[in-house]
Amino acid sequence: MLTNLSQDVTDCLQHAAECDMQAVRTNDPAAKKDFLDLAARWRRLAESYQYTERLTGFLGNRKAAGESSSQ
Repeated sequence: MLTNLSQDVTDCLQHAAECDMQAVRTNDPAAKKDFLDLAARWRRLAESYQYTERLTGFLGNRKAAGESSSQ
């Protein structure tokens, strides 16, 4: 499942994991909530990158298909 991830997506997921670890390590409830919120934001950014990559690939494939069929 984690194969072929772009570096941006990989970096975001790594940051999210680090935030999760910090949340586990802290005893401060407010800090724990902040770390978990930040981890969720990193994951949403990763999803955004994935969506953009899929859309770019889809549009590139459609353009290539259109160019080959018009020749």
